[in-house]
Amino acid sequence: MFYKINQHAENLNNNIHLISSYIANMESSKSNTLNAIDNISSTLQQTTAITSELGSAASFQLNAVESLNQAAEQLADEAKDLQLSVSVFKIVEER
Repeated sequence: MFYKINQHAENLNNNIHLISSYIANMESSKSNTLNAIDNISSTLQQTTAITSELGSAASFQLNAVESLNQAAEQLADEAKDLQLSVSVFKIVEER
Protein backbone atom coordinates (compact mmCIF):
# COMPACT_ATOMS: atom_id res chain seq x y z
CA MET A 1 0.00 0.00 0.00
CA PHE A 2 2.78 2.47 0.94
CA TYR A 3 4.61 1.39 -2.19
CA LYS A 4 1.64 2.43 -4.37
CA ILE A 5 1.28 5.72 -2.51
CA ASN A 6 5.00 6.36 -2.98
CA GLN A 7 4.76 5.43 -6.68
CA HIS A 8 1.79 7.78 -7.20
CA ALA A 9 3.63 10.54 -5.34
CA GLU A 10 6.64 10.09 -7.61
CA ASN A 11 4.39 10.13 -10.70
CA LEU A 12 2.71 13.26 -9.39
CA ASN A 13 6.10 14.87 -8.73
CA ASN A 14 7.29 13.94 -12.25
CA ASN A 15 4.11 15.34 -13.78
CA ILE A 16 4.50 18.57 -11.80
CA HIS A 17 8.08 18.93 -13.10
CA LEU A 18 6.86 18.20 -16.63
CA ILE A 19 4.10 20.81 -16.30
CA SER A 20 6.62 23.32 -14.94
CA SER A 21 8.84 22.63 -17.93
CA TYR A 22 5.91 23.18 -20.31
CA ILE A 23 5.03 26.44 -18.52
CA ALA A 24 8.63 27.65 -18.88
CA ASN A 25 8.53 26.80 -22.61
CA MET A 26 5.22 28.64 -22.93
CA GLU A 27 6.71 31.71 -21.20
CA SER A 28 9.68 31.62 -23.56
CA SER A 29 7.38 31.26 -26.58
CA LYS A 30 5.21 34.10 -25.31
CA SER A 31 8.26 36.34 -24.94
CA ASN A 32 9.48 35.44 -28.43
CA THR A 33 6.01 36.06 -29.87
CA LEU A 34 5.77 39.47 -28.17
CA ASN A 35 9.21 40.41 -29.52
CA ALA A 36 8.15 39.35 -33.01
CA ILE A 37 4.97 41.43 -32.72
CA ASP A 38 7.02 44.43 -31.60
CA ASN A 39 9.35 43.96 -34.56
CA ILE A 40 6.43 43.69 -36.97
CA SER A 41 4.86 46.81 -35.47
CA SER A 42 8.12 48.72 -35.82
CA THR A 43 8.50 47.56 -39.42
CA LEU A 44 4.94 48.63 -40.19
CA GLN A 45 5.58 52.08 -38.72
CA GLN A 46 8.75 52.42 -40.81
CA THR A 47 6.90 51.24 -43.91
CA THR A 48 4.14 53.76 -43.27
CA ALA A 49 6.67 56.58 -42.90
CA ILE A 50 8.50 55.56 -46.09
CA THR A 51 5.21 55.28 -47.98
CA SER A 52 4.29 58.78 -46.86
CA GLU A 53 7.69 60.09 -47.98
CA LEU A 54 7.31 58.34 -51.33
CA GLY A 55 3.86 59.89 -51.74
CA SER A 56 5.29 63.34 -51.06
CA ALA A 57 8.18 62.75 -53.47
CA ALA A 58 5.80 61.51 -56.16
CA SER A 59 3.58 64.55 -55.68
CA PHE A 60 6.61 66.85 -55.93
CA GLN A 61 7.75 65.10 -59.11
CA LEU A 62 4.26 65.30 -60.59
CA ASN A 63 4.19 69.05 -59.93
CA ALA A 64 7.63 69.38 -61.52
CA VAL A 65 6.50 67.45 -64.61
CA GLU A 66 3.37 69.61 -64.88
CA SER A 67 5.53 72.75 -64.67
CA LEU A 68 7.83 71.38 -67.37
CA ASN A 69 4.83 70.54 -69.53
CA GLN A 70 3.47 74.08 -69.16
CA ALA A 71 6.90 75.52 -69.97
CA ALA A 72 7.15 73.30 -73.05
CA GLU A 73 3.70 74.38 -74.22
CA GLN A 74 4.61 78.04 -73.69
CA LEU A 75 7.88 77.52 -75.57
CA ALA A 76 5.98 75.87 -78.45
CA ASP A 77 3.57 78.84 -78.58
CA GLU A 78 6.46 81.30 -78.58
CA ALA A 79 8.20 79.32 -81.32
CA LYS A 80 5.05 79.56 -83.45
CA ASP A 81 4.87 83.31 -82.80
CA LEU A 82 8.53 83.66 -83.74
CA GLN A 83 8.00 81.63 -86.89
CA LEU A 84 5.11 83.91 -87.88
CA SER A 85 7.22 86.99 -87.17
CA VAL A 86 10.12 85.70 -89.23
CA SER A 87 7.90 84.57 -92.10
CA VAL A 88 7.21 88.17 -93.13
CA PHE A 89 10.83 88.58 -94.15
CA LYS A 90 11.99 87.32 -97.51
CA ILE A 91 15.32 85.70 -97.85
CA VAL A 92 16.95 86.71 -101.07
CA GLU A 93 19.80 84.72 -102.37
CA GLU A 94 22.60 86.69 -103.88
CA ARG A 95 24.39 85.33 -106.89
